Amino acid sequence: MKFSGLLAVSALVLALPSVAQAKTAAECQKMAVELNSDKQAYMKSHAELKKLQEEAELVGLEYDDAKETSTWTEAHKEKSDALQAKFTNLKNDVNSKSLALMERQSQLNAQITSFQTLCSAYISKD
Repeated sequence: MKFSGLLAVSALVLALPSVAQAKTAAECQKMAVELNSDKQAYMKSHAELKKLQEEAELVGLEYDDAKETSTWTEAHKEKSDALQAKFTNLKNDVNSKSLALMERQSQLNAQITSFQTLCSAYISKD
């Protein structure tokens, strides 16, 4: 093999690690984009849960008021019962969505930790 051929092979071998790093950097960039998307989805779900909690609280207050007058007439009792059912459904919905959101938060935290570990060489240290 001529000397120039040996230099070409050496240059190729030396270039391989940087190609692998570029691929890893690209993978880290892709992970960052996906992580950001997941975080945005989590934040949207969190905002929706907060609205649902507020609605449940308002219905709960209405139910408390209606409960006080539920013995006055049959209509008052029906209103109280309807508000109780609505409040119970909202409360159950809030609880199940809260549990799901806590699980999602745990998964998101694990993804962030994984990203930080796998991509520490590419994370800005500013």
